[in-house]
This record gives sequence, C-alpha cells and structure tokens, in this order.
Amino acid sequence: MNNPRSTVAPSQPGEIWLFHASSYLAALAESLRLELEDASEEELLQHWLEQGLAQGLSPSPRFLADYYLASNPDVGAACLNPWLHWCEYGAQEGRLPHPAFPRALMQGRSGPAALRAWIAEVGEAPPELKWVEPLWRRAMAIEPLLGRLQLQGQLLCDQAFKGTSRARHICRIRALVPQLRRLVLLPQLDLGGAIRVAAHAAQLAAQLYGSGETLLLYTDGTNRQAVDWFAGAGFIYGLQDDPLLVLNPDEAQLLVAQLISGLRPAQVLLANSAAGWGAVTRWGPQLSSCSAITAQLNCRDYGPGGVPLGGYADDHLRKALPYLEAVLFDHRCFADQLVQQFALPPAEARKLKLQYQPVITGNALEQLGEAVLWAGRLVEQKRPELLAAVAQLLPHRRFELWAPSRELETWRHWGLELPNVHWCGPFAAVEQLPLEGYGAYLHTAAFEGMPNLVLELGARGMPVVACDVGGLPELLNRENGWLVNTSTGDLGAQAGRLAAALEQIFSEPVQARQRGIALQERLRQQHSFEAFVAAAPQLSSFFRPVEEIGYGAK
Repeated sequence: MNNPRSTVAPSQPGEIWLFHASSYLAALAESLRLELEDASEEELLQHWLEQGLAQGLSPSPRFLADYYLASNPDVGAACLNPWLHWCEYGAQEGRLPHPAFPRALMQGRSGPAALRAWIAEVGEAPPELKWVEPLWRRAMAIEPLLGRLQLQGQLLCDQAFKGTSRARHICRIRALVPQLRRLVLLPQLDLGGAIRVAAHAAQLAAQLYGSGETLLLYTDGTNRQAVDWFAGAGFIYGLQDDPLLVLNPDEAQLLVAQLISGLRPAQVLLANSAAGWGAVTRWGPQLSSCSAITAQLNCRDYGPGGVPLGGYADDHLRKALPYLEAVLFDHRCFADQLVQQFALPPAEARKLKLQYQPVITGNALEQLGEAVLWAGRLVEQKRPELLAAVAQLLPHRRFELWAPSRELETWRHWGLELPNVHWCGPFAAVEQLPLEGYGAYLHTAAFEGMPNLVLELGARGMPVVACDVGGLPELLNRENGWLVNTSTGDLGAQAGRLAAALEQIFSEPVQARQRGIALQERLRQQHSFEAFVAAAPQLSSFFRPVEEIGYGAK
C-alpha cells in the first residue's frame, strides 16, 4: 500500500474525527496495544497507515477497509489507500464505505461530508476532533446482533451469531443457493390471492433471467399448499419447517436482515412476509444499501362493522417506504387510498404502481350450466353468511362450494347446512373445476384486492356476480358482469340484490353469455401475459437484469 504522508492531516479543521483512535487501538494485539496506549491520535493514524491497513484493520467503525477493497478491486490493484481513496474520490463515485451506509447520502458529497450526513441521520452530531466510545456505539444505529455486516463468512464467525438457529438456517441457505441474486420473501405458501400475485412475479423473473440464483423464502408459517405455483421459479426454503429451528418473530426479522446484509442479493421482492416487513421497517437504511427492495400490497384487512384491522400497509408502509424502490398493487383504488391516508409527497407517491395480473384467455365456455359456483376460504373476509342467505332465497338453485375443508362446526357457524348447498372439496387451480356445470360465479367478500379467481373465471367467459368491493369496480360494469352494492342494507337486503342478479343470468342466458364474452375481451386487452411482460421492467428493477441495477454482492 502507498503511504501518502502528505494527506495524513485532514484537509479541513475538525476532520481528524474520521479516524476512530480508540476503536483502532482496541483492535490491536495486546502487546502492541500496551505499547501504543499513550500514543496520540496522529501517531495512531500513522500506525494504521503504515501497518494496520496491511493487517486488515479499519480506521473507523464507519469505514470497513476489507469490505471496501473487496467491493472495489481496482483500488487494491492500484495500491491505493482505501480510506483516503474513498474520502477523496470514492464517495462521489457512489462507492460504499460500509454495507449499512445509505447510498443516497453519497450523492454529490465528499467522503467526510457523507459520513457527517450519516451521523446526522441517526440523530448524533459529529464530534469536532475525535470519536469517543459511547458515541460511535450509539451512532451505529444497528442491532448489536447485526454487528459486523461485511461478508456472510465473517458474520457466521460472530460469537453472538454462531451456533444459533439463525446461523444454522443461513448455513443451509448458503448451501442451497451459493450465489444469491434474487430473494422473494413470502409469509407461507397458502392458496391465497397474495401468494398467487407473488408467484406471477417470481415466475416472470425466472422466465426472463433463470432461477438458479433465486431463493423463495417463506418466513412466517408452514403451509405449502401452493408450492406448485412456484415450480421452476427458484429454490424454496421455509424458516419454520424444521421444528428444532423455529424462530420467533423477532428472530425471523433478524435473520432476514442478516441474510440480505450478508449475502447481498441484488433484488428483493417483499410479498406479505411479516418478517420481511419488520426487517425493512427496523433496518431500512442498511438493507436498502445492499439490495433494491420492491414490495407488493393487495388490500387492507377489516373486521366487523368495517373497522380496519391494520396490516402491512397500515403498520409498516409509511416507515418502510423511503427504503423501497417500488410498491406494486393489483388495483388502483388501494394505492390511491394510501396516498391520501399518508399524505404522500409526489416523490413517494410515484413509488406506488399498478401492475395488472396476467391471465390466459381462451375460447369461451361452449355452454353454461345450471348450478352456481362459489369458491374460497370459509372465513369472515369471504362472507359465507351472505352466500347462505342468497342460497336460502333461491332454494331451487344448486350452489356448489369449493373450499379447503368442511368442518361441521364451521359449516353450521356460517349457516351453510342447507339442502341446496353442496361442498365439493379443495382445489388448487381453476383447471380442476368442472366449469361446464356452472351458469354463474358468485363472489362474496367484505373486502378484497383484485381477486385472481374472478380474473381466471372471467377469462373463460363465465358470468360473474360480485360484491362491489376492492378493485372489482375497476374491472366489472354493466356491460361485462353484475357488480352488486352490498355496503348498504341488512343481510337480507344484500342477499336479495345478489339473488336478483343470479336470477337474471339464468332467465336471460343470451345476455349472460354476451356479458361473459365482454369480460373475457376486457381481460384479453388489459390482463394478457404479453402486457404483463412488457410493463414489468418499467415498474420495478426486480424484472430487470441484475447487472443493470448496481446492487448486490460484488
């Protein structure tokens, strides 16, 4: 290494604080530490320039020499001092001095100015002459267990980490995906709309760029019913699958943070993972300096009486948004609501983007059957009690329910013990449904995003009767379906309006078929795979080549 003595002194008064003398002294071998314990800051700085750097020691907790050299091999090849190079040139060139450094703080700043900005961002004023031990520990603003965010190999050697369940998980993940470039964070693999949306994104990325460097990590549960949706999209791993390595929510968040900061995937897709949202909310500056993070949101959860129950949008979005590259929605209404709710400034509002979900449209059903199709989970969101009320009003009409289970207590709770209501079992794909037997699809819901089942059945020309909630008004109208107001009146009145729509379908089959074909055409134009593929790269870097985005392991 060069030893440019002429540049040892700070270029401006007060900049010697960039060198943290006490932490450098503490890192030395005991014999050398005793020898230098009375040395001045200038003498310790000179010692680092002449000897410490060659031993891999860093001049400050804010600047990691080994990390900088590993990330910038041209600096080492030119025998330049990494610290001085960064202060003079590297910061203005966008080179990170530390994996946790917020990249945005370097824009247009010199190294010293960028470090001062980092200190100011975490609420500490820079000292005039030197760091003192308590100050830099507080200023790190990183959980102690995150600790050394250099390379994963070093992270695994951290005694606060080594031997823990998190360490064992990460060892397994490293063996499964030696080179991690894309990370998809999921809650679990259940047969839900949000998981289907995530599967579309993961499959598209795999189709465009391959799947050998992609990890599909489900963090919160053990349900794997939808595993086939992700076939060929990447390596699948569950944090809670091994009963000996189950993580509590805080541990799961920390593992996600360590995984991103250690393995440094260039692209992260956050799809309803509680651990993922928690990690980005807590360590957003650090994680966003390692990876480009895109999130997906679909709808808000509501309880009885329409009371919001919170969820990722309410609990995390406002804090996490500065560290997200984009937030993708499957319908516009929810995004607009959040812009108003949080009074988002234009720069942040532009991160909320609409991504129409793709469906395959083929030939319309040749003929319509006589039964009514209902499919979904028997939970409050799906309003099974409204379905039961409709079935009571139409005792001559057969209603077939496709649901994961038929527990007698649940069936009774929702009032579904009716002679014209029949449970048909679970299903994983529309292709498993005997569509030729149905004349209409009834979609009841208290709240919704853009339900995939409406898209998939509409793509086959099935007449749709749906509650006027979520994103459905953006798709259905009087020309292509039956959108029914269920926000007013009691249960009987709401059921009556749905029942009337169903009866119109069966009494006017020509009009029903015309509306079904109109919906199919609307989906062909707006929700085709061709349109999905063409729009995706403009919405998020998750759908662009890793080499283009400037993130990830070097």
